[in-house]
Amino acid sequence: MIEQTPFIPVKPPRRRKRRAGPYVEPQTPRGIVSVAHGAVANEIVVSFVGTLLAIGEAQGALAVMIGETEYLPDDAIYTFGQQTATFAFAVDVSTATTWSVPDAVAWEFAEGPMLPPFSGSVE
Repeated sequence: MIEQTPFIPVKPPRRRKRRAGPYVEPQTPRGIVSVAHGAVANEIVVSFVGTLLAIGEAQGALAVMIGETEYLPDDAIYTFGQQTATFAFAVDVSTATTWSVPDAVAWEFAEGPMLPPFSGSVE
């Protein structure tokens, strides 16, 4: 008689749970979503998301480039609840191609500091 060894089933490999990293609070969007030429040649209109409380110094809030020259606005006009701000410049900026935010602190949002992008193309 042949002795048989008892059949021992092989356990399937155990899947281990991946440990999740620490919980990160999702950030509320706040910042510029588009920059476009205004209805007047010396205006730029900025669309944003978030609850804008104030724009500090207009010169720190936005700059546009025409060729190799950077231009800063003289004034910023915004209407609460409209999600747009209009910047008036002392020169014709209808040919501006790019924009940047020299000082993000100039944008005061209720949700916290402004988030990127801090530069882009003028539409």
